[in-house]
Amino acid sequence: MLATPILAQQDQPQPNPQALAARCVQRTNHIAARSVRQIRSVGRAAVIRINTLIANDQTDQAAELAASVTENINTLADNRIERINTFVGNCTDALTELDAPSELIDGVQTNAANRVGNINTAADNAASRIAEALASE
Repeated sequence: MLATPILAQQDQPQPNPQALAARCVQRTNHIAARSVRQIRSVGRAAVIRINTLIANDQTDQAAELAASVTENINTLADNRIERINTFVGNCTDALTELDAPSELIDGVQTNAANRVGNINTAADNAASRIAEALASE
């Protein structure tokens, strides 16, 4: 039995490296897509609430909300990025154990880096929209 958690599934044949890499990419893409959707949703809701607070002359509350939500978005992004990095590290270890070609491992890692970039971009964009809403007072 292999030590890598991703391969340590009992009663299942060892996957070929290409199949494992495909599963790793698919799971990474799923985590990232869900994260981006959640970040965008939280950001949109915050902008609506901030605009409402400003319209009701509650600028202090709007500023507090903006700071809180921006921090929450950054924490969410950091947590999901950590999750992807941990998962891809496990994938890389498993692929290495299966003697996968380095190009296959590089592809999994490049995909993960791109998905991390998507999450960071979503978080940056949400934070910018929140700041713009707050500045519109």
